[in-house]
Amino acid sequence: MMRQLRHFASRAVPCAAIGLVLAACGGGKSGPAAPTPGVPLLSNLVATFLQACTSTSGFTGTVLAFTVDYRDSDGDIRGGTLQSTVTLQPSNTSQDLNFSLPSANATVTGTTEGQVQAAGCLRFGSQTGGRLSVAVVDAAGHSSNVVATQLNRPSGAPEVPQGGTDGAFGPLN
Repeated sequence: MMRQLRHFASRAVPCAAIGLVLAACGGGKSGPAAPTPGVPLLSNLVATFLQACTSTSGFTGTVLAFTVDYRDSDGDIRGGTLQSTVTLQPSNTSQDLNFSLPSANATVTGTTEGQVQAAGCLRFGSQTGGRLSVAVVDAAGHSSNVVATQLNRPSGAPEVPQGGTDGAFGPLN
């Protein structure tokens, strides 16, 4: 019986040591998942208001220019789509604007990492602010994470004309 215990103990000690090492390393648990290969990753969304504009559908507003950094291991952002949504506040109405990458109002620098720059025409109407949310779907159909930033109505932004519509977001004319 004593001999069997020694044999068991000599085998249990290495297993216990391995268990102790795993516990010290987090027990095999992993941290945040690494980006999936080929799936775009967005960061650093920056939005700026520029001059007055007219959209392709004829409303007047203010140019909303924005940039977002990206990384995409398979480099197929070009041929994809930049999806942008402005949610106006306080009404919480959403306006979507999608851009082909690249296009007249959206450019891409780099291949596997770089920056996407885009601009649209935004009318606040009677709204006081909004939230810009941006995502990318690359040419292979992989959807990125969503990044967002708060927008405050710039001074001098066009009001709703008599009989006109409230807020709107559209392509530049």
